[in-house]
Amino acid sequence: MHYQRLIATKKLRDDCSIEGSVKGKHIIDIEDGGTLKNVILADPAKGVWCEGSCKLINVYWEKVCYHAAGFSGDDSSPKIHEVTNSTALHAPDKFFTQSSKGKTIIRNFCGHEFGKVYCSCGSGCQPQYQRSVEIYDSRFKGPGLTLISLNHNYKDSMSMSNVYVDPNPKIKYICQVNKY
Repeated sequence: MHYQRLIATKKLRDDCSIEGSVKGKHIIDIEDGGTLKNVILADPAKGVWCEGSCKLINVYWEKVCYHAAGFSGDDSSPKIHEVTNSTALHAPDKFFTQSSKGKTIIRNFCGHEFGKVYCSCGSGCQPQYQRSVEIYDSRFKGPGLTLISLNHNYKDSMSMSNVYVDPNPKIKYICQVNKY
């Protein structure tokens, strides 16, 4: 299996931090229905952006500067975002954030050192939609704040199966439910 290794330049972000990346650009934009496969992202700037349903397969984020991937959609039709056989390391903020209506499925994933593994976009996203996340056959090691962050007001939901959480260093919460 051959992997392509990508590194962001200063044209995509100021530095590899939340502040340096938030106003930056995504290293890869994926259109609705697209797939990203067999990629190593050494410095992903603002991360991967999926505009609609997408599949991320065998993606390795060596260091997450802001988000590993963001999942969006322009309309109210449900989207499916799949992350399979992938790994992400060192996220000062989130690995995955979803603003679209629909579902994110994380399968065979390893994550180490993060703020949140998955976050359903909160009060900053308009319009708001109901979202769900499923995490299967995955392993997480802290330090970390939470695996999953959901919105109570929008009836977000989650399911997990065969998920291992290393007790040291600590991950504070498995799931946080926010009320906006």
